[in-house]
Amino acid sequence: MKMNKSSRVLRMAAGLLSITIASQFLLPQSIIEASNSLKEVKAASSNTVSSSTGKYVQDGKRTSPIQYTIDLKLDEKQMKLSGTQSVLFRNTTKDELSEVVFHTFADSYRSVDTQTSMFQTRNKEIAKEHSDKKPEDFLGGIDIKQVTDKSGDGKLSFENTNQSLSVKLGKTLKPGEEIVIELDYSVDLPFGMQRLAYYKDLISAAHFYPVLAMYDEAKHDWSRLPYSTTLETDYFESSDYKVSLNVPENYKVSMPGQLQETVASGGRKVVTATADKTREFVFFASPNYKVKSKRVNGVNIEMYYFGNSKEKDAVAERYIDQAAKAIDFFGKKFGAYPYQDFRIQETYVEGVAIEYTRVIQMGQISERQSVEDDSVFIHEVAHQWFHAIIGNDSETEGFLDEGLTNFATSYFYEEQKDEMQGFNGMRMASAPSEKPIASPNDEAGQDAHGLYYERGRLAVYELYRQVGQQMFDRIMQEYYNRYALGNASITGWLQTIGDIAGKDIQEHMRKALYEPNFDISDKYKLTPEEEQRLMGLMMKSTYDQIFNGNSNMPQEVFARIYHRAYNGEPVTIVLSDGASKKAMEQQKQLAEQIQTMMQMGGADVKIVKERSLVKKQMEKELSKSHIIAIGSPSSNPIIQALKPGIQKGSKAIQLDWNKVVRLKDTSGAYMVKHPYHKDRMLMHIYWTAEQVNAKAWPSMMQTMMQTSNFSSDFYQWFQMNGQGKVIAEKFVVNPISKFFE
Repeated sequence: MKMNKSSRVLRMAAGLLSITIASQFLLPQSIIEASNSLKEVKAASSNTVSSSTGKYVQDGKRTSPIQYTIDLKLDEKQMKLSGTQSVLFRNTTKDELSEVVFHTFADSYRSVDTQTSMFQTRNKEIAKEHSDKKPEDFLGGIDIKQVTDKSGDGKLSFENTNQSLSVKLGKTLKPGEEIVIELDYSVDLPFGMQRLAYYKDLISAAHFYPVLAMYDEAKHDWSRLPYSTTLETDYFESSDYKVSLNVPENYKVSMPGQLQETVASGGRKVVTATADKTREFVFFASPNYKVKSKRVNGVNIEMYYFGNSKEKDAVAERYIDQAAKAIDFFGKKFGAYPYQDFRIQETYVEGVAIEYTRVIQMGQISERQSVEDDSVFIHEVAHQWFHAIIGNDSETEGFLDEGLTNFATSYFYEEQKDEMQGFNGMRMASAPSEKPIASPNDEAGQDAHGLYYERGRLAVYELYRQVGQQMFDRIMQEYYNRYALGNASITGWLQTIGDIAGKDIQEHMRKALYEPNFDISDKYKLTPEEEQRLMGLMMKSTYDQIFNGNSNMPQEVFARIYHRAYNGEPVTIVLSDGASKKAMEQQKQLAEQIQTMMQMGGADVKIVKERSLVKKQMEKELSKSHIIAIGSPSSNPIIQALKPGIQKGSKAIQLDWNKVVRLKDTSGAYMVKHPYHKDRMLMHIYWTAEQVNAKAWPSMMQTMMQTSNFSSDFYQWFQMNGQGKVIAEKFVVNPISKFFE
């Protein structure tokens, strides 16, 4: 899982911007041939791949010790699923088992407190938009009605508490023995923005069924953890599934595996999926889904999306092509994609994208989507290798899937020669953490993203640089060969490194993951010059995303002048003259702050202080430049010179300029079109007293910076009183600003 690109990149840029506001600114390589390993991995990528946890092979094919047969019917009026589920379970442990435990993660929706926190905020917003919905409509859960041993012992006693279903077996299940357990249940789907929910015309169904928990032979017990409210609790065995879903005939249903449809009575149909060696099963259903598909190198790639425009169709086709490119790349680098299907879902989630086996869930996609730059999409595709194909315990070793996946994403873009999203962009990371990268979730806490995603991929990058590309690829291919369709651990990954690259490299990586304050070696870091150049690329990319995705926004908004500056257009800051010493200090402080922020993005910003220079440059330089005027309207030479045009431009943004500049002891800012150039802007940061008083000045500085960057709403003007309180303002809502609250 990962935040979507706008959320992730903008948060990173916002963090660097906040740092700037506060502080005036953010072994020899061994070459080993990998051809033999590649041949081995190609063989392992077929149905002969064996798991590290229970190596069941019959007639040259691996058979899963867990097989699900699920038959459910959707009641689309009550938003309820109901039916039966049979599970064939073979005891692959060395213990005799008297009970079997299932996770019932659907029960995480019984209470707001147990729902995933990333969606709680969004649900609060949805509740405001849907006043007809009651608080209980946002809740759901699973009702287990009966559990039966179909192998012969009849009804079984069970207890479903705290998202854990414990089933007492009628007799002890010895190692190697099998049992078929049938469960009758119903699931109430909550309304809202969740992994399991219905919203608008879409049903999203992850964790809708009881899934067998993992058994710990060392503890002689089953995992009974509830689903994490902050991260992910995805630790399962690859299993075989046959799932049949009865839905209205106009619904399009996406599930992993091979899909078949049969007609049912009453204007309904049954969609059946056969999905072997699948780690977890999900489905998405909507009467308004449109589907594009393409078969590439034996994989049927499909995209389910909303919209009926040619532009959206083209975006869907580009996503399919990009998925094919990524699947091919990761297949060659790590090990072949072992499935014949891959599906991409457009949904209504905001701020995140989520991976499942053979299926990924994206947020809403625009007709102007920059598909090739969507690194979050590539991240979710990479998760097919480091989550779906090679599983791990995400509660205790989150680095193993997120760190490897994040590195794989950068690796893909490095091969595409994308500097910002390749290795150079990856090295623009935050400072080292006092916590080890390999910290479990409960110890990582709020630092999990920085540890697993950012520092984690840097640790993998250091390994890549130490051993070289060929040996690194060989390590990852051998890792795939050992653990594909099974579950791995950090210990297993380190052992693979040691077996291929030697014990010294293995020990170095062990320290990188398990000791605090990991940082890559100085020789692998960016130079100050590289960092500055990349910072410019990042700032430009950030503002490009904002304004390309909001083409209907008014021209006269503060953030736009930064966007234009980062795209190489000239900007000149003009200060008032003849002002008091205090006012001159305030002007200088504001001007230097703005100049520094723009220089972060590589913009060339000039500051003009002398009235004579303003007059000299008026017809040439200043008529072609964006202008940021600072200071009193009566003493700023550019404001006085362009006053009639500014008054006219103020009307377009509903600002009574003459009234505003006469208000006693006020300050503020506004943006109008440049009177002499239709494609340039003029921003005026003003005060009507001699200077801004000491009480209002800190608030003035902070408000000016906040309203000018991409993390706020899009401001056209604001007014502030002598106490530093905003008394009037005009802005356009920025749809991504909520991600920075």
